[in-house]
Amino acid sequence: MLFSCLRRSTLAIVFIVISSFGRSALAKEVNHNGRPMVIVHVYNNSKMPASELAETGTYVREIFEKAGVEIVWLDSRSRVGAHEPDSLNHGRAEGSGRHVSLAIVPRPGAVGPKGRNTESVLGWTPSGQRSRTYVFYERVEAFVLNSFPRVSLRVPRVLAYAVAHELGHLLIPLANAHSEKGIMKAQLDRNDLAELFSASLGFSGKESELIVRDLKPWADIQALVR
Repeated sequence: MLFSCLRRSTLAIVFIVISSFGRSALAKEVNHNGRPMVIVHVYNNSKMPASELAETGTYVREIFEKAGVEIVWLDSRSRVGAHEPDSLNHGRAEGSGRHVSLAIVPRPGAVGPKGRNTESVLGWTPSGQRSRTYVFYERVEAFVLNSFPRVSLRVPRVLAYAVAHELGHLLIPLANAHSEKGIMKAQLDRNDLAELFSASLGFSGKESELIVRDLKPWADIQALVR
């Protein structure tokens, strides 16, 4: 009887150690610098090349890094195809950060009714939405082609701007987060080409502060599991 109790106790201790190690390892893997984190589940419905998608993710991470936020970029269609878990709830209990989803679609279609007739609208976040947003790939391609005579831009750079803008709508706790310049400018135009080309277009200090403050509850959870 005593042996049985000891064995159960030993197994319980081993389980606790393994569980703690798993949470600690995950926390270190996804956030090693203490910054608040956003896990972006990307659904590439536009069939853009995987290399472009990865490059876009790199640029998005750079934009948010300047704002003090770490981005984890997950190609969800590839993960699902490889039978890897990729639910929006996956990892949430581990305190790994805030989970949002991004759908890259060819055109507005049914998902972006307000942008159907406005070619300069590159993405759409439904009013009041805090977890899902959309970017229009063919609109981004057209913007790149139209700007070519002035600046040689590539699709991933402009797509990263559009993604960062729409993620800003999810992460900035304001009814209307648009600004006169920077990432949250209502519409991108030719006056922004130089900043796009030099990768200097970003969030303002106030916008960065609002994003970090809104993400603080997730950052506090991360601190507890480390």
